[in-house]
Amino acid sequence: MQAHSTSATTTTTSPAAGTYNLNGGTLILNGLAKGGGTAAFNFGGGTLWAGGSFSSSLPMTLTGIGGNANINTNGHAVTLSGILSGPDGLTKSGAGTLTLSAANDYNGRTSVTAERIELGPAAQNAVFNLGGAVVQGGKMVLRLQRRFPARRRRSRPC
Repeated sequence: MQAHSTSATTTTTSPAAGTYNLNGGTLILNGLAKGGGTAAFNFGGGTLWAGGSFSSSLPMTLTGIGGNANINTNGHAVTLSGILSGPDGLTKSGAGTLTLSAANDYNGRTSVTAERIELGPAAQNAVFNLGGAVVQGGKMVLRLQRRFPARRRRSRPC
């Protein structure tokens, strides 16, 4: 399925199998789920527009075919826990929060133009080591894992 300069709206979160190629236009989603078989989301441009808050574990390939992958959270909370990979980058716009929590390995730049993007510890590698980040008019929040060494007890003489 290809999307080119058109809007598509889905109101279901029922799982599906197959491949979706977003290479332009706007795709409005209330959810994105992987079915029992194989599923792929190739994101090569256009805008994924959140019609509501949702979480998705579907992996996405940021192909760059039609430009940067754009996600407009539209005042909602969207969490992507599937791996984002590929040669292109990601732009987050709109009010609301986009949370990336997987060990992503896409190579392009991550841009925030409005509101906020949250990066879990696993997601920070792609953003800072591979493509870099630009924050304009929004904010980037890093959730760090803190590990403290065990405290050593001093032995006291009796």
